Amino acid sequence: LVSFFLTIFLIRRSRAFFLREASSACARPLLSPLYLYPSQGEDNGRNNKSDVVPFVIERLGNLTSQSVFENIAEMCIEVFFNDDKGNNISPWKRIQLTYLRSLQSSDLKQRKLMRGARNAMFVARLVDATNSDDAFKGKHIFLDLNRIQNLEPKGNTDYLKGKIVGFVEVTERSYGLGEPYDNMPRRGHKQQCGNTRPILANLAVKAEARKSGIGSQLVEACEKEVLDWSEKAEIILEVEIDNPDALDFYKKRGYEALFTDQACRRFSTQGFFLRKESCAKICMRKSLKRDQSNIEKEVDENPVDFPTLLQSLRDIVFC
Repeated sequence: LVSFFLTIFLIRRSRAFFLREASSACARPLLSPLYLYPSQGEDNGRNNKSDVVPFVIERLGNLTSQSVFENIAEMCIEVFFNDDKGNNISPWKRIQLTYLRSLQSSDLKQRKLMRGARNAMFVARLVDATNSDDAFKGKHIFLDLNRIQNLEPKGNTDYLKGKIVGFVEVTERSYGLGEPYDNMPRRGHKQQCGNTRPILANLAVKAEARKSGIGSQLVEACEKEVLDWSEKAEIILEVEIDNPDALDFYKKRGYEALFTDQACRRFSTQGFFLRKESCAKICMRKSLKRDQSNIEKEVDENPVDFPTLLQSLRDIVFC
């Protein structure tokens, strides 16, 4: 009986907390309370070849189902707040994670359908090999094997779309950097209306799929997307200062640290109640420029064929 009333009390307190956060976020719809920033430096090194997993990167379309957003939210919250801990957690933290998953799912869907700002979301899926016709039920067969990373094709084997093991998104919003990027002094990017910039966020890869290059491919997909928005562009992200692996991950990929924001906040599940705590985040930037020679080479060497076109149509409809 005591456990029952304690659970009810926690739910009511958590509900009140989130309602306050949601109301305060209405003025800034592009930066919701659950806008998690990249925190996982997942493939700074490489495992043995036998440890890597085959995967494929997919862009989410506007017809993405609610179940996909729920799967993404579950994976992101697990990576950010319960990485490698499994089910060995306290009852009150389980309640906190349930609320975070629910908010993250609705937050992602809202941002995907949002008008007035460009947004792109990418997922990494495992690729399952099978020789059984029964395994086809409820799954999609890959027709274009060239899209699959880390794959060594085998004869008489079909490859199916597996579970989601990675995610990232990029969204345009106002973000001031100060001189020389904005031609104005920086007073803190959260208070000033700077230039509209693409912000990379929510990079997450499950522990079982790391060291396979998934994080690098997700970041690269965002960079290519941004270049489609503008011939000469940039991409911005924030990394918590106490995450050196993530800092090294982005530095190796050409991102430059600009400044440290000491006034950031993040969710904490360490206590009895879910709360926000102060933290410092490093703003990083990468200048992007389209390589015309590579574009011409890709056009010459990769003409559109029927399997590729059919696979793209299937992804748009069923993703």
